Amino acid sequence: MSTPSGRTPASSRSGAFAARRWIGPLLPAVVLLLGGCAGAASAPPPGAPEIRRGVEGTERVVQRGQALTAVYPVPRATAWTAMQTLLTELEIQPTTVSPGDGRLFADGFRIVRLADRRASVWVDCGTDLNGPVADAAQVLGNLRLVASPEGAEGTRISIQFDAEARARGGMEGVRSCTSTGRLEERIFQTLAERLGAG
Repeated sequence: MSTPSGRTPASSRSGAFAARRWIGPLLPAVVLLLGGCAGAASAPPPGAPEIRRGVEGTERVVQRGQALTAVYPVPRATAWTAMQTLLTELEIQPTTVSPGDGRLFADGFRIVRLADRRASVWVDCGTDLNGPVADAAQVLGNLRLVASPEGAEGTRISIQFDAEARARGGMEGVRSCTSTGRLEERIFQTLAERLGAG
């Protein structure tokens, strides 16, 4: 509001100054609060490793031979039982079962419709004119889980997963395949739900 002379009344100016003086110190706190909310919404689930997503929907983040790990607040015997149960649910037949040193391996298992998903969801074997090679080839997976003691009562579980695509139909030779990270992510998340997060 202005007076006939065109000037803003002193009371209005002092009120606006007081409002700025009151709100000013609160702005950093408001910014921090909003930033904290945004960060919480994007945080990964507890107990699971960070799986970085590639560009354009690709997920080639796990190099061949690389193991991913996560820690759970349970004894190794408890984690071992959960690992065995999960492989049974995924219909993956172990080839090495060694509870003494925490090894649970499944070498050379066929990936056809693992968890009712096509093979290219789990492994990347490259592409050809017909699309993902993994969906047209015979894909044999190698999954290795190792449970190791962590601290007084915790367990560290490491997962290593890769595969090979063998000739079927018109395809020739054998191709090495890398993990997309989705199988490891699924295993870690399921174990976190059942065992708790470290």
